[in-house]
Formats: sequence, structure tokens, C-alpha cells
Amino acid sequence: RSAVSVAPGGLSRSQNNIVYGLVDDADIDKALKDYVARGNTLATIKSAAGFKLRLNEMSCTGCHQTHGIAGFHYTGADPASEPRRNAVFVPGSAVFFAD
Repeated sequence: RSAVSVAPGGLSRSQNNIVYGLVDDADIDKALKDYVARGNTLATIKSAAGFKLRLNEMSCTGCHQTHGIAGFHYTGADPASEPRRNAVFVPGSAVFFAD
């Protein structure tokens, strides 16, 4: 699956809504109820709509549509001892440095 930004329109446009068609409300409601039934507490996500909104906001498209700042834009650089095939050489994204 891929995220496509067709701004403007934000999350009101299905193309910007990464969760659109991915999972239905009944499945989300069941998962939330099962989670609470196991003795867990939900502090912020208490409905299918809330779950979808949070998941969309955490996607690349959602973050950029809401002008959020995601922590992954500044990952930090790995030490020189890290194998090159697994190393992060530039500590921040182009977006981070542009800001």
C-alpha cells in the first residue's frame, strides 16, 4: 500500500486517508472492546473514528497534511563503528534541515 498526497483537502479526501478501505468500523470496535475486556484502559482512542484519525495522523500523508512534526525527521547519526550496511549517515532529513 502507498500513501499519495493530493493536497489540498487534508484527511477529508480519501486519497489522503491511508486507512480508507483498509479496515472497517466493526473490526476496530471489536478490537477496542477486546482490549478493554482484558483489563486495559484506553486514554485517548475510544472509538473507531478516533482510531482511524490517530492512525491517519501517524502516517506520512497525515503528518504532512496536518503540518505535524514527526520524530523520524531527526533520527541522529550512527557511530562510526556501526556496519555501513546498517548505518544512518545523515542525522536529519532534508525536511528537518530545511526547517
